Amino acid sequence: MGRILTVVVALSAFACAQKTLAQDSSSTHQLKFGFEAAAVDANGLPPWVDGSVGKLVSNGTELQVRGYAEHAKQLTDTVKTNLVLEVTGDQPGEPISVTEAYFHWRPVPQSETRYRFKVGAFYPDVSLENTQPGWRSPYTANYSAINSWVAEELRATGVELTAIRKLPRIGPNHRLILQGSVFGWNDPAGSILAWRGWSVHERQSRYGDSLPLQDLPLNRPGEMFEEQAAVAKPFKEVDNRLGFYTAAEWRVRGRFSVKGLYHDNRGNPEALENGQYAWDTRFWNLGLKLALPRKTTLLAQWMKGNTSMGPLMSGKHVVDNDFDSYYFLLSKKIHRHRLSARFDQFRVNDVDIITADNNNEKGTAWTLSHRFQFSDRLNVSTEWTSIETRRPGWAYNGFPTRKTEKQFQIRLRYAL
Repeated sequence: MGRILTVVVALSAFACAQKTLAQDSSSTHQLKFGFEAAAVDANGLPPWVDGSVGKLVSNGTELQVRGYAEHAKQLTDTVKTNLVLEVTGDQPGEPISVTEAYFHWRPVPQSETRYRFKVGAFYPDVSLENTQPGWRSPYTANYSAINSWVAEELRATGVELTAIRKLPRIGPNHRLILQGSVFGWNDPAGSILAWRGWSVHERQSRYGDSLPLQDLPLNRPGEMFEEQAAVAKPFKEVDNRLGFYTAAEWRVRGRFSVKGLYHDNRGNPEALENGQYAWDTRFWNLGLKLALPRKTTLLAQWMKGNTSMGPLMSGKHVVDNDFDSYYFLLSKKIHRHRLSARFDQFRVNDVDIITADNNNEKGTAWTLSHRFQFSDRLNVSTEWTSIETRRPGWAYNGFPTRKTEKQFQIRLRYAL
């Protein structure tokens, strides 16, 4: 309850600040904030945020309170700062902490090509769902398995360059977008995906979060990875090696966009610092957004990659896992109503030779959502999620190796 009160007080302060800034029309500051309260009823395994194996962040009936605040300050005509805070009433981590903080520079265009630069800490541009302030989704409360993992473990701390070029020979609304980034402080990313697997939720990790790991055979005293801490800290630099991602997108305004991205954190699988291993995590991501008739939107996203750590043994790292996931989301807007349906499929394929650490996983998830927009600032959504998972490694912790977890929630969201 104390954490919930902290959330309420913090968001009240943000609301007062927003009103103060709004009264000064000449202000170079911009503040956006949102508040969410949800009544959640979940039936599944004990949740992963409590150090167990469940795919959801809730089990049983509870009240969830979350919020965010985005502050931007225009330093010059072309440079501004961005700071995003996430406020949450649940564990782990502090009630208020940072999810993104960066400088954004948009030089005055000198040609048909426009450029954007980011310097700081930010999300890689992977998600097609999370397009609203606070990295929220306009379609569902829970994110897809792909973007739930992005929210858990991926962040780039470095620089990003984006080049946008019009394609008038094809059509006035066509754009080619090229993007590249060099980053660090994301070496442990992959540990949660390998040792716990995919999940479906709306929780975003913040800088400073320590994500609990369930009891694992290789991490017990006297075993190979006994030096692994009981928590994963995804936003750490362990091996002093920079990673990168590069992307290309073709966008037709108002009609569709298709984007491909390759991401490689270039982790040294044998590096260890303060209980955190560096994981060599790399993946391909492909996304499609298509505007259909009658205010209907189709999203499709696919991710495929590998994550590994530890010394080589018979040509494979001691922990070596291929992973892949995809989803299809169909959303239709009818006046003030939005109806959305999403199907996820996800898999982890354990390809190392260590039988005591079985990370194989295969599962599917359905999410159905209805959102009613009372006003520009206030909406309420009802949402049902069902996740069916087969994971042999659950037997290590005394859980069934096949489980269907279900969740129903009613969520009130206020944004200003």
